Amino acid sequence: MSTTDRPDALPEETARSLVEAMAEVARIRRGRDAGPGPQAAASSPDRLGQIAAAWIPAAHTRRDAAASSPSDQARWDQLLAKAALDPAPSTRAPRFTADALHALLTALADTSPTATEIADRITAGTRTGRYQPGVALAAPVIAAELQVPVAPVKIAFGDLTASGVLVRAEERTAVPASGHEETVRGRYLALRLQAQMAYGLYPPGSTLPKGTEIGRQYVVADPVVRDALGQLEREGLIQRRPAKPPLVLDAAGRISAPPPCVPASSGTPPVHRFTSAQMERSAAAAYARWQKRLYMPEQYVEREWQLRAMLRQLLQRHSGHRGPRAAAAARAREIESAPLPGTTLLALAHTASVAAAISDLL
Repeated sequence: MSTTDRPDALPEETARSLVEAMAEVARIRRGRDAGPGPQAAASSPDRLGQIAAAWIPAAHTRRDAAASSPSDQARWDQLLAKAALDPAPSTRAPRFTADALHALLTALADTSPTATEIADRITAGTRTGRYQPGVALAAPVIAAELQVPVAPVKIAFGDLTASGVLVRAEERTAVPASGHEETVRGRYLALRLQAQMAYGLYPPGSTLPKGTEIGRQYVVADPVVRDALGQLEREGLIQRRPAKPPLVLDAAGRISAPPPCVPASSGTPPVHRFTSAQMERSAAAAYARWQKRLYMPEQYVEREWQLRAMLRQLLQRHSGHRGPRAAAAARAREIESAPLPGTTLLALAHTASVAAAISDLL
């Protein structure tokens, strides 16, 4: 029997034989041997031995072909070890061996991309910025995005972690963080504060909120807030003062308000009223994604427009309010009309700020 590195390259007759072997092992697993009686039962381990002898060489070939993936090689070693027949099987051994042999044959029949191919695609994503530093990657999410099974993604994660492309921290697999990440987030926060100045929320002569309050509104840590305020000060828009909130300078009055961003008609969710419970759950989910830095694929962006629809509904409810709620509503209007950046870390941060605005108005 000829074998190749990939089962999808097997000759048609050989591939058909593999399917027939899997079906026969499946029947033995279910106790459907050649017939009733002790003779048929005794023949089960013998037949399993014949099937194993026919296909284990192909499994060794696949194991050797996985040399670039230590995790995949370990998987094949485990499959081969479990499929080995007991020379003196007990009454339970044939069933156990049938399960293990069926798992081995299933792995041989798998035509999905290898763990090495998936690892290469993930590595390319880290280099192009699709998976940005600091973002956590979940195997089911990446599998859905790459349209591959979850199992080889987990194997790829193991190889990429061993090679340093990814890291394991707090039971998460993530792209290693970098100092540049904080600067990028600081710049985005500075742009949001500039937009709020342009919308008149913070006119010249007024003060920005305290750094801790800005951090709460945008769900960011103190270093990011300090970086953003430092950028605004260098641009002549604010003056930072010891033990006092930053003072907004005259130059802020000359900032042009950015055009509001609206979703494309194809991505607009159906118009309906959201309940407070729905809003709370959605806001909590967005906040949790940001806290865990969970990677958000492009297909999730449309769902984030629903968060904006929720915020828009709340803004209609608070249109005539005064006092603290009016200030919260003014901030929320700018956040609701701001563009959603990318599909990585900044998108997570921005949707978390939308979630915070929803919580402030509920």
